Amino acid sequence: MEKELNLNIQGITFGFSPNYSGQIEFLKDLGNQKKAVTQIQFYVSLLENVYTMQMLEIDEQLQYNSSLQMTLPNHVLKEIWVSPENHEYQDVFLKIKSYLSRFFNNPFYLPYSIQQTDLQKIGLTYGNNREINNLGDAFFRKVLPLNQIGHKIFGNQDYEIEQLR
Repeated sequence: MEKELNLNIQGITFGFSPNYSGQIEFLKDLGNQKKAVTQIQFYVSLLENVYTMQMLEIDEQLQYNSSLQMTLPNHVLKEIWVSPENHEYQDVFLKIKSYLSRFFNNPFYLPYSIQQTDLQKIGLTYGNNREINNLGDAFFRKVLPLNQIGHKIFGNQDYEIEQLR
């Protein structure tokens, strides 16, 4: 996919999870040791021909960690975009989506709204031991920054839902 799209793709599959995942990252230097980071993430289930994508908007600032005695980047999640409309990287999102759609036999895109459906009383071994998991957790283990206080969801949460009918 990297060669066809001419993009550097970083693998982000984490631990025991039911998916393969990757991301493309774009950085903008804002000065004063601050950066705006956009990550376009894709998740492909190993259980079924199901995939999804999202775009994360992250603030990064270098901060000194006195315990480690070194300067490290601190990431704060600002926004999650669940569809490409009206986003700066819409074209890249659509290129990745097109590639994934062609690569698999009869794949379908799992919309964010469907992923949020609660699965009552089902524990997943790769989850965070919640009593309630959502449908998206059954297919994907998403990677998000640790600092997620107050982030917002943007875009059409039903993006591609008509493909499921």
